[in-house]
Amino acid sequence: MRRNDLWAGGVALHVGFYYSPAFEGSVRIPLSRDPFTLQKHAIILWERVPRYTPSEIAVMLTHLDTAPEPDLFAPEPDGADRAKVTDALDAMNVRYGLNTVYLGSIHNVRTQAPTRIPFGPPPPLEEFDIRQTMCGSLHRDTP
Repeated sequence: MRRNDLWAGGVALHVGFYYSPAFEGSVRIPLSRDPFTLQKHAIILWERVPRYTPSEIAVMLTHLDTAPEPDLFAPEPDGADRAKVTDALDAMNVRYGLNTVYLGSIHNVRTQAPTRIPFGPPPPLEEFDIRQTMCGSLHRDTP
């Protein structure tokens, strides 16, 4: 999303269950593109999900738009500092490789959902971790 200079104006969550009706929820937010804000709203939605065994989970960013026009007379908006951190994070990941820097909250699960080809154009090659197979096992480097 950030690579395409888009901002999200909402977060939606769908959780399907094996033996219960699916949960669907969404929330509108001020236009944002930083992972801290988006994750915060996804967690708020997740806290509403019934505690059944999920069979599928989808998180969607909705109401995509271009960058909001700055207001010359308004104080700097909330989250402006986070936007600067996000820009720095993106720059480091471009320079040093995907997920060189990431949110600490995903540390223990960051390899659980490797990049996949979505319905639409495939992601750039640099988003794929070539060390990981589709099963999630790691290739060992051979001498």
